[in-house]
Amino acid sequence: MSTEKWHVTMEEATKLTDNPIDPGWCEVMVRGTMLTGFYKPNKIDDQTPHAQDEVYFVCCGSGTFINGGDIVKVKTADFLFVPAFAEHRFEDFSGDFAVWVVFYGKNAGKTSKIFPPNKAINLIALRCA
Repeated sequence: MSTEKWHVTMEEATKLTDNPIDPGWCEVMVRGTMLTGFYKPNKIDDQTPHAQDEVYFVCCGSGTFINGGDIVKVKTADFLFVPAFAEHRFEDFSGDFAVWVVFYGKNAGKTSKIFPPNKAINLIALRCA
């Protein structure tokens, strides 16, 4: 049996975000160019642009998402994409707001294929309650 952690609950991730080094954030898994984390901002989302493309899956709560010049309302079960280096942040989010975050691909959001075609890729099913 594999010893690699492939299942993380929202409850486990939430506990890990309560840390003094990077409050509100925890890294869940790194595999190849993919980094998966859990983000639960506290009052202010002060993140800065990243060198990789990323996606968010809203687990719970609601708020406003600013992605470049676009502004949208978001809620539980929404999916968001942010290209590398784009200014983005969450605002006016509820106290229970939390997202799964997946950074992937080469730095600078290169569109080249990372995985060969027809090769099986292990995906993680992240379940939000």
